[in-house]
Amino acid sequence: MVQRMTAKGHHRRQKLIRSAASLLNSGGPSAVTMRAAARMADLSPSSTVYYFDDHEELLAEAAKLNIRAWAHIAETIADEAENHRLKTGVDDVIEYLIRAMITRPAPLLGHYLELISAGDNETISNAYHAGRGRLNNAISRILAVANLPYPAELVIAVIDGGIVTALSEGRDPHATVEVLLRQLISLPTHKAPMSQAPPTTD
Repeated sequence: MVQRMTAKGHHRRQKLIRSAASLLNSGGPSAVTMRAAARMADLSPSSTVYYFDDHEELLAEAAKLNIRAWAHIAETIADEAENHRLKTGVDDVIEYLIRAMITRPAPLLGHYLELISAGDNETISNAYHAGRGRLNNAISRILAVANLPYPAELVIAVIDGGIVTALSEGRDPHATVEVLLRQLISLPTHKAPMSQAPPTTD
């Protein structure tokens, strides 16, 4: 990447990353260009070459900033759930889970358009995959408050799927996800392993 930079240079680089992250939130990967990020950061477009080797580096840093922001929101809500553990029941945990996944800096529609389009961009999908652990851990902490025996990835998939369904059908995402989570929790659980090796054939 760029060589050592001054404090002023570091500040400008962070402004460009924040601008790119905002563009990514609102318009997806195609909205993130060096020129657009510089314009939003009130910097000269030509100055971007001093802070990033190329467009892909800027895009990767923007994606990392976004996933860190989403994880931080979930971690804050997990802290709240744990601090109220003695007063927290299943209904409260459902609300914590919904808040952890629905509370986003950008409108929900833009957020999910960004996630869907990220699959076509290796730079962004790699950044999201690398940062997913913090989000999973926060959701696991919320589930543990009510001793709910579900993997975080399953719960996140249910919530994400419910939100996309609600957005596509003009329904309320919060209410839709709440119904789905209640249905999930009402299902009988067992101690069988999540996956088993397929039977061998002779």
